[in-house]
Amino acid sequence: MFSSCVPSPAGYFVAESDGKSLSRCYFSDTAPVGVSDPFTEQAAHWFRLYLTDPGTPLPHFELPAASDFSKLVWRALLRIPPGGSTTYLSLARQLGGNQYSRAVGAAVGANPLLVLIPCHRVIGSDGSLTGYAGGIHRKEWLLAHEGLISGVQPSLFPGS
Repeated sequence: MFSSCVPSPAGYFVAESDGKSLSRCYFSDTAPVGVSDPFTEQAAHWFRLYLTDPGTPLPHFELPAASDFSKLVWRALLRIPPGGSTTYLSLARQLGGNQYSRAVGAAVGANPLLVLIPCHRVIGSDGSLTGYAGGIHRKEWLLAHEGLISGVQPSLFPGS
């Protein structure tokens, strides 16, 4: 297992790889110690650029192993630009109909590459900030950073 870590106002962004591809990106309150590889270094480099410019184009990466439906949902998420958003219901309709809402929610919730696959841009139909694996406070920070919501961008690490 390889990893790279980037401190940010939302916490430590951690990218992990199995040595063959990027396998996981997540936020942590503590900095893990690990050895990097080209996959994790690329994700960490992109995240550093994202902190300065949320519109920084995504690097090329393979979608992790998952069901065809999950990959379909994740590809739809990749089309949402920084500062944009969608709802679970809207995604379900886009992918075939209202009956897919729960399946869309499950695929969004199973996203292993936080921020790279921008599941933080999915909000509730009423505009509420609903579940996020990294925590609602991080989802709020990411959306404020991208200009979707206004307000003070909270820092989890004073002085960062």
